[in-house]
Formats: sequence, structure tokens, C-alpha cells
Amino acid sequence: MYSNVYENDCFMKARRFIENKDFKKAYNFLQSINEKCSEWYYLTGLSAMN
Repeated sequence: MYSNVYENDCFMKARRFIENKDFKKAYNFLQSINEKCSEWYYLTGLSAMN
């Protein structure tokens, strides 16, 4: 029923951008994702904050 968002390739790509301190790329990439869940909001907020 629920998918494991932590293993979602899109979110893993965004996390790599964030780990490399490329916050603008992470934010822009996340804006292209339609699947908005708690992970999306967390990563978007984290990238926008930095």
C-alpha cells in the first residue's frame, strides 16, 4: 500500500544534491516532482533554507 520513499530514485538524487551542498539544484529538481509526500516537503524545505 505505501511505497518506501527513501528508496525512490528521485529523492535519492535530491539527497545527493543536498549532500554536495548544491541546494539550488536540489530545490529546482524537487520542483519538477509531482509526487509530493512528507519526504518531498522535508527535502524542499531543507534545500530552500540553505
